[in-house]
Amino acid sequence: MDKNSYYLKFINQALEIAKAIPKYFSKFSKKIFNNHQKLILLVLKQKLRTTYRDLIEILRITDIPNLIKLKRLPHFTTLIKFSKKLSPLLVRKLLAYSCKISKPSRLKLGIDETGFSVEQRSEHYATIVGRRRKVIQINACALLDKQLISTFRVRKVKQVYSEKLIPLLMESKELGYVDYVCADKGYDGEKNHSYIIRELKARSCIAVRQRFSKNPGRATLRKRIALNFDKETYHQRSKVETIFSVIKRKYGSCLKGKNYITQQRELLQKILTCNIDRLTKIIQQIILGCHQSLWARVCRTIR
Repeated sequence: MDKNSYYLKFINQALEIAKAIPKYFSKFSKKIFNNHQKLILLVLKQKLRTTYRDLIEILRITDIPNLIKLKRLPHFTTLIKFSKKLSPLLVRKLLAYSCKISKPSRLKLGIDETGFSVEQRSEHYATIVGRRRKVIQINACALLDKQLISTFRVRKVKQVYSEKLIPLLMESKELGYVDYVCADKGYDGEKNHSYIIRELKARSCIAVRQRFSKNPGRATLRKRIALNFDKETYHQRSKVETIFSVIKRKYGSCLKGKNYITQQRELLQKILTCNIDRLTKIIQQIILGCHQSLWARVCRTIR
């Protein structure tokens, strides 16, 4: 296998992130395949946009089994059983670890929500037949400068935005000091602004629904934010939408699971694959920058 292959770097990065979970969930495991190997195969399935059965057939004609030290090829049901054990809690742990690897200095957080369809029919067809497409909502918190998802919440039914912000921030603040938080008007609320400013000691760049005049009156927290709103920082929020767009374009916007549980698992795998993919590119850019800097020093020395 070519050492410069992007897929090889992707697998190596997935191996590094897999260290966040134990190799085996039980001491009574047969230990034929470990969790790290199964996790790599799951993210490869999303990366290649294939099925469990086809993934095993692809492994037969590649060097990937030797690369991840598989004793033998697993049956496709082995991966299905492992995906059931990959709970949202474990995925959030893996996402947090992937964010720590990027070594963020000051956290620039952005929060937004999007939906993934669970049917193959198009929006146009759904409008003609008079049926609304079923959608699963995901609410995610991301590092804006790294474009990595730090944590998330998945819901079958759309809920009020503002109720989801504080739990996401409580998990994300474990990664370091927060510089600012960007979000749209759906997250506007006195409690949210208060938590960001007083608890996180950060700037709140959440758009305020109501327009406040400059006339003297009760100086509430939302009013002070509205009168001194930083529009330039607020527009960094669009990077969260970019992450959602990348996930849908590269790994598919439609969930193929037959029920909510399998749809949720598929969505979690897409998010994790996106983080590994993005982290691989970040590290690749860092290495390239180091090589260019070293080469520039050599050229200056020769001159």
